[in-house]
Amino acid sequence: MKISDKDISTFYRELRLPENSVDRILDLGEAERKTPARGFSWLAIAASIVILFSILGGAYLLQKPSLESQVASAVLKNHFKQSAPTIYSPDFSIIEAALPQFDFAFAPTQVGMLSDWTVLGGRSCSIYSEPAVQINLEDANGQPGSLYVAPLSETLAEVETGLIKQGKHSVRIWQDGGRIFALAR
Repeated sequence: MKISDKDISTFYRELRLPENSVDRILDLGEAERKTPARGFSWLAIAASIVILFSILGGAYLLQKPSLESQVASAVLKNHFKQSAPTIYSPDFSIIEAALPQFDFAFAPTQVGMLSDWTVLGGRSCSIYSEPAVQINLEDANGQPGSLYVAPLSETLAEVETGLIKQGKHSVRIWQDGGRIFALAR
């Protein structure tokens, strides 16, 4: 059987949609184009909210840590070094005599602040770039602690007292007799 071009042409003409179906499809497309795109407006609002929170979140992350946090970080950095004392003594007065470059008392006047600790010794160090004394301590369970003492400089006088937690470690900061104390554990 031989198929001619006329037979193929007739075959495809018969498969064509009727004229009224084509018009109906074109009318539906026109109606769809005239309808406002509601999905786009919600998408634009959602994108704006995400961008706004990204900007605000980035600004929050770029904020400078508080002075208290910076001091606590410096204290914990020294504490984690677990540097051995240069003067071994359980007596503050012996440690003071061995470090004559410091002209302030190392022991807090509030006796209860160190009642749970045993003094092991001391050494010179710094707190937030200020010369200080590190007193090595040990609690009843044998856990190490460090007490940092420095005279109140202009910067350190602005540090608010209280407990600062960084992870599972904490630093208690207080002022006493013109000195700042920081107890790290």
